[in-house]
Amino acid sequence: MKNKIDPKILTAGILIAVLLYCGFRSLGSMASASSHLSQTEGGQNPGTIERLLRDLDRTMSTEVDTSLACQVARDPFTAVAEKKKALAPAPAKKTTYKAPRSTARLTGLILDQNPVAIVEIGDKSLEVRVGSTLDGHKVIGIDERGVHILKNGNVVIIN
Repeated sequence: MKNKIDPKILTAGILIAVLLYCGFRSLGSMASASSHLSQTEGGQNPGTIERLLRDLDRTMSTEVDTSLACQVARDPFTAVAEKKKALAPAPAKKTTYKAPRSTARLTGLILDQNPVAIVEIGDKSLEVRVGSTLDGHKVIGIDERGVHILKNGNVVIIN
């Protein structure tokens, strides 16, 4: 029984190996950062107040987006719903298309990561996905409201 390794000694050995590895990694990153900081720009000492002020001036002189959407997004006291509404793109011009029963009607929806809709046109049932064509028009979206198709530059919803 003398040949068995004590679990406490094994755990301590592994812990010391991990600590040495992490220590050498952090020393290497510190050396890399130190060599990066010691490189001079334009003959100036990298740690001088002049360089810090120049960097601060460069940062402050950049253009700041002052639009309402950015102001709302940056305000920590604004509700999340208001932020989403302010940042949302303008909705496309939508018209609800009530298809006559003889042409097209929505008979089924499967809403998941890749939504699928079953549309009945005449006596045919077609399975459509986003990107496919339906009656010569491109399907651009499928959601709980129906199938969104692009028809003559307008978004039409078949429900």
